[in-house]
Amino acid sequence: MIESRFGDPGVPIGAVFRTRQEVYDAGVHFHTQAGIAGTHPAAQSIVISGGYSDDLDLGDEIFYTGYGGREPNSGLQVADQVLQSWNWALVQNRDLGIPVRVVRGADPSNRYAPPSGYRYDGLYDVIGFSPAEGGDGFRIFHYHLIRRPSQEPGAWVGFPTSENAAPGRIPRVVSRIDRDPALVEAIKELHGYRCQISGTKIDTPSGPYAEAAHIRPLGRPHDGPDALSNLLCLCPNDHIRLDRGVLVITDDLEVASAASSEVLSSLITDEDHWIDPKVVGYHRFVWTELLQR
Repeated sequence: MIESRFGDPGVPIGAVFRTRQEVYDAGVHFHTQAGIAGTHPAAQSIVISGGYSDDLDLGDEIFYTGYGGREPNSGLQVADQVLQSWNWALVQNRDLGIPVRVVRGADPSNRYAPPSGYRYDGLYDVIGFSPAEGGDGFRIFHYHLIRRPSQEPGAWVGFPTSENAAPGRIPRVVSRIDRDPALVEAIKELHGYRCQISGTKIDTPSGPYAEAAHIRPLGRPHDGPDALSNLLCLCPNDHIRLDRGVLVITDDLEVASAASSEVLSSLITDEDHWIDPKVVGYHRFVWTELLQR
């Protein structure tokens, strides 16, 4: 039996394989059909080959759809995905800091894919995860991956990337969201660098510290606005709790547990800071109704 392992599979980046069986035999992806392989303590590898309509491949950056709920012939999502097995494993890659090996399969619609067969393209970190409502109306799990630096260049290096850059992004190999730093500073100053959930103010030798948190996340798949009405001033702990769906905000601007709906506190507000009820409702929908249905 081939011993499974994480990280470098011992084959060069850019290695090409004719079939999924060859990918398996080389120790790159230990499954001949599923797009995700490995479950404990995290996933080992993924294959991206155009199977899911909500995938987006930008080379050094991938927005990847979890496993399940897809009709094989049409490629349409016909059922909600479930947060277990391989889908849960990819969340652990984010939480444990374990990279995944990425294999691309031939896909005429993807300029970063090989013209035929499969190609090993190196290690990627899972930096983001959230449930989302896919384009077909069903729940999907969305993962944001970034290629680890200090590896051999990808086989696509030299391709122009501006055609892939969505509005509001700076065209690079990795297409970063172009956030307005003035808004980040404004939300902190408006609340005196004090967390709007806990009331905590962190003073450091270099000055007060707080984080600007978008209620409806920017970028794919949520496409929230970069605006004061979509921002909160939070401490690091509550920023993580909000981003990861531990806390939600009610229409009355109360802070509640996403799991139990128990109201924990009232959001600290300022008369000069209008919070858009639509972004609050969207965040709550994603982490309660959508996740729990």
